[in-house]
Amino acid sequence: PEPVDPLGTSFANDPVGRNMLARSGGHFSAGGANGRDRVYGFATIREIADSSMRLSVSVPRDVLLAPARAALWRDVALLATLTLLAFGIAWVFGELLIRRRLAALARVSARMAAGDLGARSAKPYSRDEFGALARAVDDMAEALAAQMAEARRSESRSRTILDNLTEGVAVSDLEGQLLYFNPSAVEMLGFTGPEEYRRSLPEFTEICELSAPDGTVWPVDQWPLARILRGEHLQDLAGRFRNFRTGSERLLSYGGALIHDTDGRPLMAVVTMRDIAERRGLRAICARL
Repeated sequence: PEPVDPLGTSFANDPVGRNMLARSGGHFSAGGANGRDRVYGFATIREIADSSMRLSVSVPRDVLLAPARAALWRDVALLATLTLLAFGIAWVFGELLIRRRLAALARVSARMAAGDLGARSAKPYSRDEFGALARAVDDMAEALAAQMAEARRSESRSRTILDNLTEGVAVSDLEGQLLYFNPSAVEMLGFTGPEEYRRSLPEFTEICELSAPDGTVWPVDQWPLARILRGEHLQDLAGRFRNFRTGSERLLSYGGALIHDTDGRPLMAVVTMRDIAERRGLRAICARL
């Protein structure tokens, strides 16, 4: 019941009363006498001449909606719980079945990138996409290992051939950094080993001198390797080589060219050298005979 006594109050002047008088029955919402929102339901129960008797019942809106609101909050809490549970399951699934397996493949790839071509993923392979990916990574590692093994065998064969040539051979990169001298070249030029000849072309002016057969000293940019690096193809270029450390001097014949890959890009420079002093001496002896 309302805390305000409605007895003696004109029903027609009250907003609630006007709603009820306007129709024979129904329901509506309106503020109560104490300012609290209420839901009213009413019906005409008796008609008497020009007047009628109506029955009205009202309930505070918050009381009426309390069960629905409680059910709503209960459903929201249940939905939130299920959502958190789903996220938890998804995280565990992702951690165990996806992230860890991807991390394992990433470790294998990192080891391969570091040069460990023996790195392999765990076997047996699963039948899902990760198993197919792991198999592909291992197949790639096998192929790379086979290619590297063949490259090492080819390099070993080439080095064996170069090491046994009587002709001197020197190899440099495209910047003029000397990388390799075969034993004949080391002996011919009087070097002691790699620690002496693995240097850049300009640094060789500290340990040796190259000149024309008549003794005219060549500047470094006219040395055989410098000319080859500029794209020249040398053949039978006669010149003198003098080793400052030993004082020895050789009359050599130089040749060489740039080495290109299958696409025509230059990879390195090769210089060949032969001692021609002995050959010239033999020619002189034959001429006298």
